[in-house]
Amino acid sequence: MKHTYLLFLIIVLLSSCGTTNRIVEIEDSFKEIKGIKLLQKPETYSSEKTGSFGGRKYYNLKVNYLFQQIKKGHSILFAEFQMTTPVGADELDSILFFDLDHEKVKLISSEYKYKQFDSSSSSATTSTSVENKTAEKSGKSAEPSKTVKTTTAQTISTENNSYQLMKREFIVPENLWVPIANSNEISYRVYLGKEGIDVKLNASETANLKEFFQRAIQQRNAVVPPVPEGQKKW
Repeated sequence: MKHTYLLFLIIVLLSSCGTTNRIVEIEDSFKEIKGIKLLQKPETYSSEKTGSFGGRKYYNLKVNYLFQQIKKGHSILFAEFQMTTPVGADELDSILFFDLDHEKVKLISSEYKYKQFDSSSSSATTSTSVENKTAEKSGKSAEPSKTVKTTTAQTISTENNSYQLMKREFIVPENLWVPIANSNEISYRVYLGKEGIDVKLNASETANLKEFFQRAIQQRNAVVPPVPEGQKKW
């Protein structure tokens, strides 16, 4: 059984590596949606000096870009950030900063969800609600704007540890597409609680992200008028 599970993990790892940092075309004839997607796993580390390996604390992060164009001409572009942390760690904040050639742009997500992985069990459980941690500590009820949305929680066998996969989804507004496509240096800043997490793209990742936005712009402009020159700045 262990050998089967290990083989499954290897297959998943190889398949995920094969699609990482590649622009993939998508088409759903049932929903009448066409588009492209890009999955990247950039270098991600804490902004705080820890004195540990390399003086930095590193994190496991995936960034999934998805551009969708509905048949009627409506286009939308998502950026989903997925981070795996030990259970009990601070939550992934709803604020994202783009750093485009040293000019900072702030985006805010209204959606939060996570899956929890427990090494002590091999069975799957369903999580129906999660309380706002800040509200629990202060004794106050959670504000509606901070409601936590959950998904099915799955459990897997690891090294006697429990982890949670947290996700934040951001809509990238159209007036940011051109600046991102034309930027030479691109990085992000996300937060775990109050801890800043820096996300750096290497040259290949930067080039592919720029190409992704260029192709999104081309597909959008093919069916609707382009964004006027005066509105291309954020």
